[in-house]
Amino acid sequence: MTRIELKIPIVPIAKGRPRATRSGHTYTPTKTRHYEESIRAAWRDKYGDAAPLMGPVNLSVSFSLPRPKSMMWKTKPMHCDFHWRRPDLDNLLKAVNDALDGLAWRDDGQITTLTASKWVAAGDEQPHIYIFIEELAK
Repeated sequence: MTRIELKIPIVPIAKGRPRATRSGHTYTPTKTRHYEESIRAAWRDKYGDAAPLMGPVNLSVSFSLPRPKSMMWKTKPMHCDFHWRRPDLDNLLKAVNDALDGLAWRDDGQITTLTASKWVAAGDEQPHIYIFIEELAK
């Protein structure tokens, strides 16, 4: 059973909706494209171009988002907390799934179990994405 862990020090952003030109050609927004490229680069830095997983996959992703100024305190400890506003968790997850398609797994249809969460970073913590992938026995 293969287990993969990856922590990417990046501010998580949601996948942007596809845009269309006047001629009807659709494209992914530049911000989303650069974000997905950063995730792929972090994967390649740690795992190179290793063959993607071929069997069923358990995916667990945790997004640590920047702490808003309204939650900054000088005297109280700043623990991590639930992030219950935008960006939507499913849109954060779409960007990660699309970025790792073909690198971590052949196709995101292999994901059979999924756990995802989003948090406000603790006071001493930088925003990041933590990814845990486990190939399940067939």
